[in-house]
Amino acid sequence: MIVVFWVSFIVALVGSALLITQKHAVYALLGLLIAFGASAGVFLSLDAPFIAVSQILIYAGALAVMFLFVLMFTDTRTDEDTGLPGAVGSRAVFDPATGRPAKKKKKKKADEEAKPSPFSGLVMPKPMAVAVSLALLVCFTAAIVTLPSGFNRFGPLPSAYDGINFEGVERSADQIKSDPNLLPFGSTEAVSRTIFEGFPLAFEVVSLLIFAAVLGAVLLARRHLVGIPGTQDVAKESGHA
Repeated sequence: MIVVFWVSFIVALVGSALLITQKHAVYALLGLLIAFGASAGVFLSLDAPFIAVSQILIYAGALAVMFLFVLMFTDTRTDEDTGLPGAVGSRAVFDPATGRPAKKKKKKKADEEAKPSPFSGLVMPKPMAVAVSLALLVCFTAAIVTLPSGFNRFGPLPSAYDGINFEGVERSADQIKSDPNLLPFGSTEAVSRTIFEGFPLAFEVVSLLIFAAVLGAVLLARRHLVGIPGTQDVAKESGHA
């Protein structure tokens, strides 16, 4: 399992690097898929098969496909990428000498400053981004270093728990294997019992947050539809106006 862990770890790093370095959105999405699949391999090597399968089904299957549909319905190409004229039937966009579409003139700086990007406020300066990344690396490293000694063992499940203190009692691998109350780590039953018996309130709060996010997306979409011809009639017919 240690070989699977290191191979998956390296592949996940490569996929993450492709995600943040590729300018083309489709190539970045492929890097995201590689990172998701490799993360599932990491979970599988850590004896967490349920989380590994969930990683494939939810993240690599559902979220990545959703991103792909968004890219399919969003045209991110410019006129230079397509090679088509900016306005069909207009002579001004053609160069008489070459017979090809003329290159558009660059916008003035004043025009660019007058129309700032809606995401300009979300861009973090590079020094701050490096500082935040280093701080996260230090936090993750500290969390790994402070883990109990039994968590850094690779091998079959019973031997991974051997010597760990359970409720103040030292138990060997044979005692753990024969105890029916101890569920296999990472199994579906263990994860479900931990969530629904130990953290039922937190689970319900997360579901409410997801529901609120869906409602917010619907409200934002309806706000952008205001003033578009035909949308008011559709809203009246559906009874939501």
